[in-house]
Amino acid sequence: MLFKSSFININPIFPVSITGKKNDDKISELHKDLEINMIQFHSNEEKIILISIDTLFISPDLKKYILSQIKIKIGDYDEANIIIIASHTHFAPALEKHRINLGQIDNQYFNYLCEKISALIDNFKETNEFEVTLQYADKKTNGITCNRRRPVIDYPKIWRKIIVMEPNCSEIIYEEYKVIKVINKLNDNVVGIIWSLPCHPTNLWTKNLISSEFPGIAREKLRNSLTNEKMPVIYLPGLAGDVRAAPPKFNSLSKCIRTLLKLSYPVSYYRFQTKEQYDNWTDKLVNNLLSTTQNTITQKLDKSIKVSIHKCAISNLGINIENTKELIFRKIILGNSISFYTISAEPVSAYTKIFNKFLNTTTHISTGYVDDVFGYLPTNKQIKDGGYESKGFFNNFLIQNNFKEDVESIIEKELNILNAK
Repeated sequence: MLFKSSFININPIFPVSITGKKNDDKISELHKDLEINMIQFHSNEEKIILISIDTLFISPDLKKYILSQIKIKIGDYDEANIIIIASHTHFAPALEKHRINLGQIDNQYFNYLCEKISALIDNFKETNEFEVTLQYADKKTNGITCNRRRPVIDYPKIWRKIIVMEPNCSEIIYEEYKVIKVINKLNDNVVGIIWSLPCHPTNLWTKNLISSEFPGIAREKLRNSLTNEKMPVIYLPGLAGDVRAAPPKFNSLSKCIRTLLKLSYPVSYYRFQTKEQYDNWTDKLVNNLLSTTQNTITQKLDKSIKVSIHKCAISNLGINIENTKELIFRKIILGNSISFYTISAEPVSAYTKIFNKFLNTTTHISTGYVDDVFGYLPTNKQIKDGGYESKGFFNNFLIQNNFKEDVESIIEKELNILNAK
């Protein structure tokens, strides 16, 4: 299997409006570099390109520009073979033209980003391919992430039960690292990393910084540990719709009472309040990632790359969105050994079990945040229970109507269609 890659820094060089901020509230201080990382696998006649961008979502205009630049500068690739992933950092410049409650587009930065993308593809074009092998490892951990759907009693409304976005360490999540190392077959050097740990990159102790958040910290540590500053690192956010950082340790009489009575917590109980708290959490996350990376096993690969794409109408789920009409699924199999399943949504963690039913290989990664994401994909139970991921996000994402009650069966049906291709 042949491989080539490139990456580029996309830090703004002027103050910008970032996700979740008003357009006139400009931020200039940088915490951790923003990047675009681009890799290609080539075997026989098939090629796939993975592009990871430190941004909240891939906007339709951004995807359109990237596809057009690849066609102009490199060649005519099928859309199915170009996988564009958002790292989903909540601390990058806003690119939303329509969903302005998420952060109205910073047009100056968008134009700057397009220039950077053009330069990235120019550099990628001039890069030579070389033969690689792939190694894989996974590792289950505990206490780095947690579910963020917590049932509480809404005291002012006569003890009505509601779901809030607060840590719920008793709810099921799938805290699992997955790491693919790309190895130069000629000299055994590590020349690329693809990794996944489902978690929202929304954990900084302040909202006034530009940052790639923990994906950028992990990227830097991986390069340092493998002594390769030019190594591309692709982060796949996985199925992380209801997953956040595990809260800092905090015990008090007030918290015990609130927990016992199922009352809501103040933000200070579960958000990182200091850089030290945040650094302690990222150290734990990265150390587990590095230990996983050290235990990868070489995969037996044939010379095949198989790609399938399936699109269905968003309205199949029961909802309607004016500017997003399609839900996009992809299946990529490398060397008949490693598979990726992607979806243009923010699926909650429980969809891991559903996606696993359809996987064709023992080594696999499923991820959302690919293409133009319509919003959260909740389970049947979550739709009944309510909460932000079920319906609370509708206004911010410009969604109308309601999810059908049996949305899980609809997703399984579409995955069946994808697998049949």
